[in-house]
Amino acid sequence: MKFGLLGPLHAQIAGRTVPLNGPRQAKMLAALLIDANNIVARERLVAVMWDTNAPATAVRQVQDAVSGLRRNLVACGAPSSLISTRRGGYEIHLAQDQLDLLEFDHQRHLAEQHTAPFETAVALRRALACWRGNALVDTPSQALEIDAARLNEKRADTHKQCLAIELDLGRHREVIDELTTLLHEHPYDEQVAEHLMVALYRCRRQGETLQVYERLRRTLADELGVDPTPPLQALHQRILTADPALTAPVPASRPLYHRRALPRRPPGRQWRCRCANFPSTYPTSWAGPKHWPRSPGCSTGRRRTGPRWPSSWAVPVSASPAS
Repeated sequence: MKFGLLGPLHAQIAGRTVPLNGPRQAKMLAALLIDANNIVARERLVAVMWDTNAPATAVRQVQDAVSGLRRNLVACGAPSSLISTRRGGYEIHLAQDQLDLLEFDHQRHLAEQHTAPFETAVALRRALACWRGNALVDTPSQALEIDAARLNEKRADTHKQCLAIELDLGRHREVIDELTTLLHEHPYDEQVAEHLMVALYRCRRQGETLQVYERLRRTLADELGVDPTPPLQALHQRILTADPALTAPVPASRPLYHRRALPRRPPGRQWRCRCANFPSTYPTSWAGPKHWPRSPGCSTGRRRTGPRWPSSWAVPVSASPAS
């Protein structure tokens, strides 16, 4: 079973889309999904179904709509206990992976638990992947619009947090397009404008950086009659003076490979080197080159035995050289 409200209302069971008989069943399903695994009071369902002037038979009509929704779900293969009747209301029972809202909240919770920025960003990206558009975009109801606005705001906050972390990780080139779109959707958001200005500046697009600030300044002045906040004004001044602190952070260097550990020295055996540049600070009691004939290509004169070893390794040999 898959249900979704982070976008158009969605219900699918065993690969089949659940038919909803009219907007009333859609509203009932949306109201139950928003509070999944919690009791939804009948009064709440009445408010969702009728924005104002609910009829005297409102409770009865809610019961009929929930019954019809339950029949459609069971006909598609859902268990009859999916929607249960509780004292004063109804409850839909879903696992985390069966509802996009539950998965979204779960990934956000995981992001809060992580201490490494990279892991936090990964969890936030997984949370954002649960969305298919604005919440409940196709389910008109004044009561649901309030919940949809709350969910959309939570999505925007998650997106801003994710982009801020990725910007700090040195991914300024990758986040520019998303920041631009986010600023277009939230034209008064100075935090988004600040992140976009920093990302553009780190890509050596100083002209576009100043344009972002100027557009925001004019928008705030013309539509709200205010100036940018002091932190944004300070950022603008730092960009004009080319503050070195604004340069992109150096990503943490990771080794391209993991060097294999040297083999442990077996007891009672001596070690000798097969290369000329091997460190010379090892014990002098090791077998020296004077006892062995020079091998072709070996400038130290030490005989090479066994398989070809990397030049930075020591090769264990027997206590006495082979004759």
